[in-house]
Amino acid sequence: MAKKSFDQRLKDRWLGKQNEKASQTMTDMKKFNKLFTQMRRNISVYFPIKGGKK
Repeated sequence: MAKKSFDQRLKDRWLGKQNEKASQTMTDMKKFNKLFTQMRRNISVYFPIKGGKK
C-alpha cells in the first residue's frame, strides 16, 4: 500500500516536471518559430524560394 502511494507520488512529481518542461518547450518553439519566419521572410527577399510566394 505504502509503496503504491510512493510510486504514485513519484509519478505525479515526474509528470509535473514533464508538464513544466513541455510548456517551456512550447514557449521556446513559439520564440523560435517567430525568429524563423522573420529570417525566412528576410532570406526570401534576397533569394526567392522556388515554388514559394512571389
